Amino acid sequence: MVQINNEYYETIKLTKNQEFRSYKKRWYLLLLFSIISFLQCLIWFTFSPTATIVEEYYDIGDRDVDRLLNYGPIMFLTTIPLSLPLMNRPKGVRYSTLFVCVLLSLCCIIRVIPSLPFVTFTQNKTLSYWLLLTPAQILNAIAGPFVMSLAPLISAIWFPSNERVLSTSIATLAQPMGTLGGFVLIPSIIKEGSDIQCIFCS
Repeated sequence: MVQINNEYYETIKLTKNQEFRSYKKRWYLLLLFSIISFLQCLIWFTFSPTATIVEEYYDIGDRDVDRLLNYGPIMFLTTIPLSLPLMNRPKGVRYSTLFVCVLLSLCCIIRVIPSLPFVTFTQNKTLSYWLLLTPAQILNAIAGPFVMSLAPLISAIWFPSNERVLSTSIATLAQPMGTLGGFVLIPSIIKEGSDIQCIFCS
């Protein structure tokens, strides 16, 4: 028996005749998590590739655009101590992944609000920046520590030892691919200020 967080767990030793039981759906789960990781980073980098257009549209300065990006490391430092206990709980990977999905969904919903025809206060673009974009980016940033930390846990739980390097690499590379997607896709979509709301709704 071993004690973890004041709880006792049985240690299991695999003999030569025992094998790690894996499921075919492990690759499907890995794909889903990689998509979530990709989207989290893509949302994070929405504004930086077209900073000049964003500044003109919201009537803000370059420091305000940089702040949207800087919420990532800021929230990482404040959230990582809280995320680790949740991930290390029983079914922690499941709960953490669901929590990330909720955060990303709320982030996207908040960013769509200015596009709704019955919403009038967002006609003031600077006010919209502070009341909507800033909270949305913070919610997305809170999801960052979970996305960055879950990849090795998913590999350890769902994949046999000879596949863990590959599965961890796939899940980990999804985030930089999201960054790459942001710098490639977003400038091709946002040509002027009005396109910003279009990308929120897409």
